[in-house]
Amino acid sequence: MQMSHKWIRSHLSEIPEPHQFPIRKRNYTRHVMLVTSVQALDHLTALEKILVNKMVLQPAKAQQFAADHNDHEPYEKFGDEELNEAEATFIERGGSAKRTAKSGNAKGTATTF
Repeated sequence: MQMSHKWIRSHLSEIPEPHQFPIRKRNYTRHVMLVTSVQALDHLTALEKILVNKMVLQPAKAQQFAADHNDHEPYEKFGDEELNEAEATFIERGGSAKRTAKSGNAKGTATTF
């Protein structure tokens, strides 16, 4: 499941080397924040400025662009506890994140976690 501890470890090679050690030691917390499409565009615009100015590994300098996308709260937030619950459900369902009428969604429409 995306953002499970197993998923994070499997993607370590995509993270710059200096930041891998604390992750290997599980010295992190997980947070998933959902935003609207307008909020996502604001974040992408700020990220573009950070990338163009080569500030990816300079978070203190990159903060100059924080005002470009801080006028909103995430639509929804999930922390470690909620992600652990979602992962347990994912595993319980045999690796499926979809709900069906059989597994608890009364209308039978698919809902992803």
